[in-house]
Amino acid sequence: MKLLELKNVSKSFGKVEAIANVNLHVNQNEILAFLGDNGAGKSTTIRVIAGVHAPTTGEVKVIGFDVSPEVIRGMEMGYIHLTSDQQPFLQGYLPVLSLCQQLVYGLAPLVVDTGNGYVTQDTYKEVAELAAKGLR
Repeated sequence: MKLLELKNVSKSFGKVEAIANVNLHVNQNEILAFLGDNGAGKSTTIRVIAGVHAPTTGEVKVIGFDVSPEVIRGMEMGYIHLTSDQQPFLQGYLPVLSLCQQLVYGLAPLVVDTGNGYVTQDTYKEVAELAAKGLR
């Protein structure tokens, strides 16, 4: 099962193309690490995955959830009734950050609600507005 999938994802900031045509997927029970030089696009890719930045082109699916224009049109037309979302930033990055803070600085672990959310035909318009602004 694919938990994360990026298809031809690019992100530009004005004329600067931060990432170009990124394709990857992560299956259940796999771990992915980003390695590279400064400016290679690691942080931008993570921010696109987490929904902090909307991709300029391409699609990002996290556990199959997608707020692409196609999904929103499917909601509008009535042939998609429910889709779910989980929070990859909360479930991926924050636990690693918490562990590092515990080991390096002796801090107490973070307590974060990583619950999932649902988009239904009653709520898709609100979600579509947020997605258009690059928010998840």
